[in-house]
Amino acid sequence: MSEPAEPRLSATILLLRDQPSLQVLLVKRHYEIDFASGALVFPGGKANDEDGDPAWANWTDGDFDGQEQAARISAIREAYEEAGIILARPRSNRGAGASLVGQDMVEKLASMRGPIDRREASFLDLMK
Repeated sequence: MSEPAEPRLSATILLLRDQPSLQVLLVKRHYEIDFASGALVFPGGKANDEDGDPAWANWTDGDFDGQEQAARISAIREAYEEAGIILARPRSNRGAGASLVGQDMVEKLASMRGPIDRREASFLDLMK
């Protein structure tokens, strides 16, 4: 019998929109991957080392650290990698309820999705 796998921190994000009617974001997993290929899922995946970097504290709203911070950053990063959605506020307009960046910023940063996903670029640096 093989040894059980070591658990890894993972996160999933559930994005809802209620206009014009209730909508839930799902993404389709690539058909060539080993696990659940072709399945409709919420964006998410494993946390990486950068997701838990204490340097995020200066770039986030809220008072989170450790695994809670890593899980939150991981879910936000995965939404960007898998769906191109940037859940971020301009640094000049932070705080609960402040507007998120717009489509112009999403388009400006679109070319970074692949490098962020492949860990060729830093998500923290991109958000800065």
